[in-house]
Amino acid sequence: MSLSLATVFSCLARTAAVNAAITTRGMQQIGLAYILAPALRELYPDKEARRQALARYAEHTNTHPFAQPLVAGVLINIETALASGFINEDGARKLRKTIPTALSAVGDSLFSSAVHPCWALVCCLLLFYGHTVLAAGLTIALCLLLQCLRLAGFLYGLRYGFDAILKIAAASPGSWAGPVKVVNGLLAGLALACLFWHGLPGMPGYVKAGMALCIPLASWLVFTRFVTPVVFWMAGLLLLACAGGGTLHL
Repeated sequence: MSLSLATVFSCLARTAAVNAAITTRGMQQIGLAYILAPALRELYPDKEARRQALARYAEHTNTHPFAQPLVAGVLINIETALASGFINEDGARKLRKTIPTALSAVGDSLFSSAVHPCWALVCCLLLFYGHTVLAAGLTIALCLLLQCLRLAGFLYGLRYGFDAILKIAAASPGSWAGPVKVVNGLLAGLALACLFWHGLPGMPGYVKAGMALCIPLASWLVFTRFVTPVVFWMAGLLLLACAGGGTLHL
């Protein structure tokens, strides 16, 4: 059983609104049901069968918004196999519970903790030197790249189903975040160097360079697991307390 193109692209378009009806209890359960509704309507013409299919998505569900199109594509593939009799309902339910959680961790570590800060730091450096057009162009290009990624993820999940999750897990995209975070540390150090150089004209150059190198050095030490991030939090709080003359109350 295959879905019509109109149904497929209707589900894809709805992935952009997954967080429009988010709740603290079920998180994205309403948004996910809204995404899958056109596919379930076509796969289950019988009203009672469609009601039971929607009930399978009434439980708590949550994943990263950028990974949602991939999740939706995989779930539609699973529902198609279930409607065709290739898998049973228990198998479909177990797969449904596994997929969003696995991709949520990848999205949080790679996109929210690495790619987003990298884009922000690059734009800050460009704007600091007056390159507004370049910053705007980079932002537009990344937005277009994101939409291409969403489309590719949805179609990939729709075609390969749960095998798509296994292939992505084998590539270990979560490990890509580490090097990006090191680059973020270098960018943050460069941004601080620019601020120190122009904002503190009376300070010696070697002092400015040393202060700017603190962040990339800390980033490298954390990336190599030589030092835990808690050490730097404690050191930062201690420096703030000393700089405030002991007036900082925690």
